[in-house]
This record gives sequence, structure tokens and C-alpha cells, in this order.
Amino acid sequence: MNTQILRWREGTARRRVAAMPSGTKTAISIVGCGQMGSALARALSGKGTRLFLTSRVRRSAAQLARQVQGAVAGPLEWAVANGDVVILATPVDATCEEIAPRLQGLVNDKVLIDVSNPGLVDNRGRPDVSAAERIAQAMPGGYVVKALNCVAAKRLGELSSGHERLTIPVAGDDMWAKACVADLVHRIGFDTADAGALSSSRWIEGLSWLLLQIENSADADETVRLPLLRVAAAEAGAAQGGMS
Repeated sequence: MNTQILRWREGTARRRVAAMPSGTKTAISIVGCGQMGSALARALSGKGTRLFLTSRVRRSAAQLARQVQGAVAGPLEWAVANGDVVILATPVDATCEEIAPRLQGLVNDKVLIDVSNPGLVDNRGRPDVSAAERIAQAMPGGYVVKALNCVAAKRLGELSSGHERLTIPVAGDDMWAKACVADLVHRIGFDTADAGALSSSRWIEGLSWLLLQIENSADADETVRLPLLRVAAAEAGAAQGGMS
């Protein structure tokens, strides 16, 4: 995308947030109330956010809203219009083909977090295009950021409250949008690492498949983890020296 356009959009988004009254909570829209959407709603509850929930099966969003403090449920367009940040917790095909056409104009200048883990057939013969890049093409008005797909929904709460703060890779083309996502991820108990441009999201999605393969290959009574941990530069250098 043209650099001047990116700078204009970034400035517009910054002014929009700067104009919010002091003390205003961040409004988070969660699209999709399956396992991951539900886990994120629970993790974000009480973390300085207002939650707007929506789902293709509307009763799922309504049921979740009754269980999560500070959350309300409603139609797709309403929920997205009310959010400053939109978490897309739906399969990539549904996001691009069903949801995106209904949100044209509503996602302009919003941060869109893609947490999907596409299946091997989801990219339809386009292995060089990630799910996040497909979503960016389908929703050109928003700032798409890839994050949180490497954490299993069923263990999100457990990992975020552990003794070691795990590091979540974050990829996107807009630095301000990635900073917004980093702030949100920190609220729920993780660190972040900048993985570069949105094109890097294909590697993040590949990492999630590796983690799944390792977990499926583990003994039934064991859990295998491959967390990313931030270490001091000196410690990292020593480790590299030991492998030479």
C-alpha cells in the first residue's frame, strides 16, 4: 500500500483515539463466540474493556454475554460499529465471504485482530497467502493484525496466569495497530514480540500447526508446550554459543 496512504490512515486513527474522553474504556468487539471467542471474552472481562459480542448463531453470543461481566450481545453490524478493536474469531472463509461484505465502511480505521488458524484447504491452493492477508484484502479499510492464534482456547486462562509470561508473536503492516494489539495482549497476561509485516503471519499460522502436531503426538497423560519466552540478550548469546 502507498506509504502516504498508510501515514494518512495512521494519523486518522490516532486522532480518533486521542479524541476519546479521558478514562474511557477500550471497546472490544468479538465476532464469533466459539471456543476462542468465548475464551477471549472471559480473559478480557474486567480488564478495562467494554465487550460487544456477536455470532453467526445469535443465541451463542447472547448466552456468553450472560456469563461474562460487562458484555452485551447483538447483531454483527451493531457490535462492530461499537468497537474500537474488532477480534475476528471466525473461520477465515466465513470472515472473507460472509462477514466482510456486511462490514464495508464499518471497519474503516479500526484495528482488526485475526486469531484464526486456517485449515490446509482454507487458502484454496494459495499457500503463499495467509489467512490474515486474505482478511486484509477483504476488509481494506481496517488495520489487520495477526495475533493470539498460537494459544489454544482451552488453555488461554491457564497460560495467561502462569508464572512465566509467554510471548505472543504479532504481525501487521501498521505500527500503531500493533501497539494497540500489544496493549490488549498485555492486559490478559502475555508479552508480545513484533513479527514484522502482515506477510509474516503465514509463519505464525505455520507455528500453530506445528504446536498442534506436537500436542497430538504427545502421550495422552502429558501436555507438550513450545512457548516463546523473552530472554535477556546476554542469556540468548550464551545459548547460541553452546549450540555452535
